[in-house]
Amino acid sequence: MLRRIKEKFWNMKFRRKLLFSHTMVCVIPIVILGFFCYQQVLHLMMEREKESLSQSMKQAEQTVVAELESYLSVHALPDTGLFEKGLSEYF
Repeated sequence: MLRRIKEKFWNMKFRRKLLFSHTMVCVIPIVILGFFCYQQVLHLMMEREKESLSQSMKQAEQTVVAELESYLSVHALPDTGLFEKGLSEYF
């Protein structure tokens, strides 16, 4: 198979050989560069999404804790001791 490709290449006219080699010299580096750029952008986007998700989870946690604290401060019975201990000791 490789021999047939070599034969076809050597039997081509000079103009076609020049066009073919020029195309390969231009296209191969562009494809390689495009692949590495794609991988880099994909990695950066994944990192940003992880960071964004982490921040969203922290904000949701803070919201839930604040709601629980306000609920407990309003509905807690004075003899349960929740007013003195705080919410952080229960979690």
